[in-house]
Amino acid sequence: MPYYAYLSVSNACNARCVFCNVYEKKDSNNVIDVPSLLYDLKDLGGKYIHFIGGEPFIEKRIIEYFQLATKLGFKSAATTNGYALTEDMIWELSQCSVNHLIVSLDSHLEEQHDFYRRKQGLWRRATDAIIKMKTISPQVTIIVNHLLHKNNINQFVNFLKLKKEVPFDYVNLIFIKDYTPLSINQEEYEGFCSNIDKYSDIAQEYDVKFMFDIKQINNLVQEKYNYRCLFPYYCLYVDCTTSTVYPCDCTVHRDACEYSVGRLLEQSLDSLWEGNRMEVLRHRLLFGEMSCKAQCDCSNLYTNQLLN
Repeated sequence: MPYYAYLSVSNACNARCVFCNVYEKKDSNNVIDVPSLLYDLKDLGGKYIHFIGGEPFIEKRIIEYFQLATKLGFKSAATTNGYALTEDMIWELSQCSVNHLIVSLDSHLEEQHDFYRRKQGLWRRATDAIIKMKTISPQVTIIVNHLLHKNNINQFVNFLKLKKEVPFDYVNLIFIKDYTPLSINQEEYEGFCSNIDKYSDIAQEYDVKFMFDIKQINNLVQEKYNYRCLFPYYCLYVDCTTSTVYPCDCTVHRDACEYSVGRLLEQSLDSLWEGNRMEVLRHRLLFGEMSCKAQCDCSNLYTNQLLN
């Protein structure tokens, strides 16, 4: 069943990150009815709805979507840069079935984060949103997506210590990809790995958890192609701006001709989920050396390792 569904509700974004071009996409508004899609996912046995973008919290109907997901019995989540997550919105979310919130935070330094995200005040808005969310809804798990690149990879200890001021629960380490100016070279990567025990000790001291076993990071990176990907057996990603369906939140960033399953404007969700195209992709991702595996994030690789 599509146990976990990512719904990209808009390509619009209030930031202009140097390493992301989503805001340049021409299709920014939904072309499918999200409430109807939620009902379809419920009928297929879905349990989790993860709203994503662009920036999901600038979508005018986003709270309505969370409320309907709650009514239908879904647990819900969102990935956000935090800028539009106001206190009023957090209060409304506190009445919904929000399980976790993923907030992008790339530095302990306000100026550095805002520089690469090209949005002044973003770091302050994001950290304030985390503090307010944990105050109003302490049961909601806060995961920080921390993008590691050549200009912050040596600052990771200071970033972990940020937990003293900003009460996040988990750090999800993501090595930058598809943006050469900030790419990490081999020497920088090896230097980071040589300090893993130190990072683990600091994280324990400050009560920071990781989305994967950080001591296995080198093994995960080196063995990417050897993991059988099981995500498309229980996960899907719907780009609501084009109605295109993908196996997961990583494949959407790869070759659409290779990874797209079909369009909801042309086929029903159940026919796509049970269709031949999805079955072919499931088999190829399980056994083949698909190009997306070389770009897969460590947390996803770790999940596949556990599932295998």
